[in-house]
Formats: sequence, structure tokens, C-alpha cells
Amino acid sequence: DSTRQSLTGDVRDVMVCACPPGSEPELASTYKPTGVVSTLDDLPVYTVGEGSCAVVVVYDIFGFDSGRTRLICDQVAAAGYTVALPDLFRGEKASLGPQGIVWPGGSMNAWLGKYPPATTVLPDIFDKVIPFLKGKHGATKVGLLGFCYGAFVCFAASANSGISCCATAHPSLGLAELYGGSVTELVSSVKCPQLVLPASNDADIVKEGGEMSRILDAKDFGGKCAIHTYKEMTHGFMCRGDVQKPEVARDVRDGMERIIAYLGQNLTV
Repeated sequence: DSTRQSLTGDVRDVMVCACPPGSEPELASTYKPTGVVSTLDDLPVYTVGEGSCAVVVVYDIFGFDSGRTRLICDQVAAAGYTVALPDLFRGEKASLGPQGIVWPGGSMNAWLGKYPPATTVLPDIFDKVIPFLKGKHGATKVGLLGFCYGAFVCFAASANSGISCCATAHPSLGLAELYGGSVTELVSSVKCPQLVLPASNDADIVKEGGEMSRILDAKDFGGKCAIHTYKEMTHGFMCRGDVQKPEVARDVRDGMERIIAYLGQNLTV
């Protein structure tokens, strides 16, 4: 479904708090999505599926059309959910150049620094996307699904009591430090069950037995939280890994099965 582009530069220039060394490169999608794009004020939103439970999907640094993001939206929708993918960057995205990642504004800090969650992306989700899902689509419960940068946003959004559960893959939770916080503060703030699917080169803090696990276990919903590390995969594999490789196809399939099962256990009940 997709065309891969090779990363020729040193991925260390991405900075560990966004993507660790050895992360999957950008993946240009040729998938034909089944949903529609509409605009909420100035915010484009891809919407697909129908169901009384809704899932807001938050993408990685490569933006609204990258990799398997819309395929994942369609797969979640096929399980019986209304799914919304907002274009929080409003057309901007990181891309690949001959020396590696090219950031709008010249650097990761300059670009992502424009999007402090409390004043930008979270109001988009809570003041635009969720009212749209409840008003137009009749959603009664809302869950979150995020990848890489999007996982950081989903953790921040999970501090709101209106979110029923959250699933994330290869989370870039270190971005909390860009906005003056910390990973432990971010995880401590969540108010709903979390499924976390790290890759081998993600930070130890987000893996089984790490500080995140200890914080989540201590919460009253700790028994509903789960972490599963994909030890043969690298950061970005769910959205951007090469599924022509059998082991990647296997773990992408397993990841989707875990996500959909988790939503079924924690969003639809």
C-alpha cells in the first residue's frame, strides 16, 4: 500500500525526545482511505466509521497523510467506532531531506515549540473534535489512539476526565521536557487506562518495569493498564515499518489486534 523513502542522514539529528536513533523513516502512503475530510473552523479532520463510541487518532511528526495512519483509522472504524484524525499541524509536517529529517522552522524545538499542548492541540481536541463527534455522530464515549508525537499528545489529553481510555505505540513522551515538564509528571497526570506498545529503541521508562509502569500500576485503574514491548521492532513501526518484512507485518498485525481488543475492553463497556 505504501512507498518507502530511505533515511540517508544520521537519525540522531532528530533528537532522542522526538525519535530515538534507528527509528523508521518516513513512509509515503498510496492507500485509498474510505473516510472523508471536513473542516471544523480552520481544522481539517479525517472522519470514518459510525458508532456510539469514538476514537480520536493523533498522528506522528510526518503529518496528516503519512504512512499507514489513515489505514489504521479505517481498521479501527471497521471494529465499530467513529474515528476522527485531526490535522493538528494544519498542513505542516516534518519531511525527509538528503541529510535526514527536515523540520519546518529549521529545528524540532522551533517547530514543535509552536504547539504547547495546553494552548494549541488540546483545545483543538476538546473544543472542536470531541464536540463534533458528540454532536454530529452521537458519540457518548471517547478514547484516544496516538503514535510517536501523537502518543505524547494523547497522554496529555488523558489528564482530562472526559477520556475513557488511551492506546499508544512507540510513544515520544520525552517531548514533555520541551514544554517544561517531565515524563513522570505527564504519566502521573493521566486519569484513564493506558495501553502502551513501545519498540525496542524506545526509552526504558516506557517499557515493562520502568517508571511509567510503576506510576500506572499505583493508580486505581492500574489493573486495566498494559504495556507490551516489541523487542524486534524500531520506533515508528506501526505507522511506517516495512510490512514486506514478515516480522514487521506480524508485529503490525499483532499491534492492531491489541489496540482493537483494548478499545473493546475499556471503551465499549
